[in-house]
This record gives sequence, C-alpha cells and structure tokens, in this order.
Amino acid sequence: AKEVEETSEKLSSFSLRRQTLTIQTIMQNENYSNWDALEYHREWYATKYEMNKSKVRLALTRQLEWFTSSGSQEEKSAASKMLKQFQNDSNPGGSIYDFWAGIFANDKAELKRKITDAKVREIQADKHLLMNERSLNVLKETVVEHNETSIILADFARAEQDVRKRRKHYHQTDGFTTPSPGSPIKHSSIEEEGSPIKHLSEEESPFIEEEEDEIIIDDVPYEFSFENGGDSADDLHVGNTNVSIIFRNYQNQSLNIARDKGLFVESNVQEILSLSSILLLAPNSYSRTMIDHFGLSLLDEIHQKLTSDQQKLLDPDSEVTFRKSIKMAISGSRDDSTNWLCGKLSSEQPLRENLGFIVLDCLRTLPTSKIRNEHSEITHYTNFLDRIMRGLFNNPDKYIVQWPNTALNESKTRKFEGRTKQPDFTVSIICQLQTSATLFVGEVSPPSKKGDVYKNCNDLIRLGVFMKDILDSSVDKGADIKVLGFQCIDYKVDYYIMDLVKGIYIMLHVGQVSIPASLKDMSSFVDDIELSLRIQDIFRESYENFYPKL
Repeated sequence: AKEVEETSEKLSSFSLRRQTLTIQTIMQNENYSNWDALEYHREWYATKYEMNKSKVRLALTRQLEWFTSSGSQEEKSAASKMLKQFQNDSNPGGSIYDFWAGIFANDKAELKRKITDAKVREIQADKHLLMNERSLNVLKETVVEHNETSIILADFARAEQDVRKRRKHYHQTDGFTTPSPGSPIKHSSIEEEGSPIKHLSEEESPFIEEEEDEIIIDDVPYEFSFENGGDSADDLHVGNTNVSIIFRNYQNQSLNIARDKGLFVESNVQEILSLSSILLLAPNSYSRTMIDHFGLSLLDEIHQKLTSDQQKLLDPDSEVTFRKSIKMAISGSRDDSTNWLCGKLSSEQPLRENLGFIVLDCLRTLPTSKIRNEHSEITHYTNFLDRIMRGLFNNPDKYIVQWPNTALNESKTRKFEGRTKQPDFTVSIICQLQTSATLFVGEVSPPSKKGDVYKNCNDLIRLGVFMKDILDSSVDKGADIKVLGFQCIDYKVDYYIMDLVKGIYIMLHVGQVSIPASLKDMSSFVDDIELSLRIQDIFRESYENFYPKL
C-alpha cells in the first residue's frame, strides 16, 4: 500500500491533475503473475470514474513505467509483462480493444435512445401547440440525462409559424459528431435565439473528452490508413526519389503514433497536419519522425525546389533614404523627419514602390523606445500589425485587409463552429462590391502569449487547415494559385506559402520579418523589406490568376 501511495505521488509530478485509479488490488497482490491490463480497466470501470480512453491509458502506462524503473525485481518483470500485454490487447481483436468498443457502443446506443425520446416529446409538444395554444404550459421543460449531462427542451414558441420554424430547425441539425480530442467541436450553424433545441455544450457532451493539461489525438479508427499504391507517374519526384510514397508512409506512421501514444499539439504539429495531407516544410524545425522518413537532405532539397527563385531587391537609394529618415527621427526631430520623407515620397516613385508610405506611417506613430507594458491581442493588431499588413496587401478597389470576427467562408463545410472557423486576419478579393474569395490568412499571438506553446502550436495547425480550405476553394473555381499565410508571435511574423503539388498540400516556410515596436526597431524592418516585397509579388500574382475565375 505504501508503494502504491508513492506511485500516486509520482503521477502528480507528471501534471496528472485529475484523481487517477492506482493499480490497487491488482498490484497489491504479491502474486505478480496475476497482474492483468484488462483487469485494471475493469477495476477503473467498477469505480464509476470517467471512462476516458486517453486518461486510462496514460494512468496505466505511467504507473507501469514507474514500476519498471523503481519497483522490485518481481514488480519490474510483472510491469514489463503487463505493459506488453496492454499494447498487444489494444490492437483490433484484442480484449482491451473489445472492452472499449463495447463501452462506446453502449454509450452511443444510450444517447441515441435519449435523443429519440426527446424528439418524440417535442412532437407531442407541437401537437399541443397546434390544437390549443394554452396547453403549452403542460410541457415547459424536458430534461434528458446521460452521463450527468442534459439536453434541455424549453422555451417553446407561442405561434404556429414558430412551430414550423422549430421543426425545420430540428431536421436541419444533426447534433454532435465525435471529434478527435483537441479537435474543433461541431455545433449547429443555424441555432437561433429562442430555439427549443439547446445543443450540449463542450463541457456537457459525452463525446468530448475533458482535457486540462494534455490534448491528445488518439481515436483514429484502426481500419483507416493512407493507401500506398506504389510508384506512379502522378507522384511527386525529386530527382530519383518518389516523395509521394515517402509522404504516404509518413502519414501512416502518424496514424500509428496516434493509436499508440496519441498525437500531442505541442510536439506533433507536422504529424497532425499530415493527417490532412499537409506537408509542412520549415527548415530547422522538422520533427524527428519527419527526419526518420525523409532525411534532412531530402527535406531541404524539396524546400529548395519548391521555393520560388524570384528575388526582390530593395532599391539602394530608397534604403539610404529610409535609414536617414529613421536616424533623423531618433536623434533629431520626428516632425523634421516625416516632413523630409513626405517631400521625397511625392517626387520619387521608387520610394513609394518600396514601402515608403509604411515607413512614413511608422515614423509618425511609433514611440521612440518600446513600451514595456504587455498589451492585448486587439492592441497588437491595431497599433503594430495593421499598418504593415494594410500597406502591403490592401487595395481598396481590388482586395481588402480584414481582422474578422466571423467564420472563414471557405471553411464552412467543416463540422465545427465558432472560434475554430475564425482566423485572426484575412485578405479577400472584392468582386461585385462584395468580399469574395480569400487569398491570405493569418494567426496572431501578442507578446503576452509568446510563451504559450500550446496556443502557438495550435494556431499553426489552424493556419495550415485554413490555407488548405482556401486552396480547395480556388481549385473548385479552376484557379491555379498559391495561398499565403502568416503566424505572428510577439513582434515576429513567419510567412508561409501553400501549393497543391501532385496531391500533396505543401506548406512552405519562406521567411521571417520583424514588426517594429518603436523607432529604434525600424532598422530591422528595413532589413526585411526585400522579403516583404517578395511576398507582396506572390500575393498579387495569385490575385491576377484568381479574380477572372470569380
């Protein structure tokens, strides 16, 4: 019992905040040969703890790993045997696999029965409404309980037209699907205020695993895989290497990791994106699994082959003018600097073409030294990012920069709602006086969030999915374009380009620029102007290819 107590203390050091079931009666039994992984699951189920697949797996494996490293010789042997048995029995046809399948099947059948019952009660309420409006008070609220959650049917409409609207609303919604843990959750896209059907919240849904510290994708069906049909002329080749075959093998390895250990947002960004057929190529940031499959030299070769050779050079005279105006503003007078640069801009076209107006705006509005207080995400948009992005990618008659609080149109077919569909930044084409197709998307973390690893990794995954949705939309319209995206963390902006190459959505990291927070940071911004101009050219080329297809 003392050893089991010590085991629980060890578990707390792994940030397992929820109370977990120790091996208790199984491992307290000195007959170590009787240790059994399936019995452990049954013990957990008997205690009526939440049957969360990833948490049970995590609790079991961590306790066994502790025993294999710190237990007695008999405990080490038994724990090693039990760990191996657990891995084998978790495969299709194994006892643990069947155990979970039975639990999920029972839960699904029970929830379906409850929803059907709620549906019947609603039809009965409709009948009361149509026959006699006063009978509405008979049925005010129906509560359907399932796993300590509820579906509340209340606040029925008080007119016949509301009855029809409610019936239409109910049939247009199909409730919850079962998303991967950590993935976006599906809610009704047409749920209206006053609607009688109140869908379960994220906390209430029996299909949503409550995770506090570790978000894991681990519920991939065993029958799902990426078929590798061998070498084909339609595959992507780099030299004599078939990149498509390697990528499909990499995707299947990502599936295996998801089933075995789970894919973590913080450490498996590339593997998670690969499940959406996105190959993220960011030099010096490759995962170990990527390197094992592709090799560093091949990854760098693919990146180099797909990166545009087109280079944009900053006009030397313009660079001298910019640096002189910055020095004048810092050491002399801000007004003198802006007045002098205004005169130059009015007479010299190269200055205007090389982001001269952005430099002027920064000279007018930025503080001399960086303000130390951390600010909000909205302040980060308005005071620092907006002037740069609007100066680069905004043409009021062709395309417009927006910081939307609405879902991306290209992502509306996805089975989730709310924040998961809302990018922080978009550039959309203007067609028939309406914003139409999106060409550019971005995600932002202010300085206060630069240390939030989970948020920043999740934002990069979101960015890749948004870019893929935009690219799919352009393909549907017959446009051959490259989609642009950026991720801003603190005052650093990383630019990405996505292109569909031989069935692979290749997401290339093309460079990083600094966003000035003060006049003293302006020199770094001037250093990065050439990359900004290159991104601007790619964006304009995509616009010219896409607009005629709208």
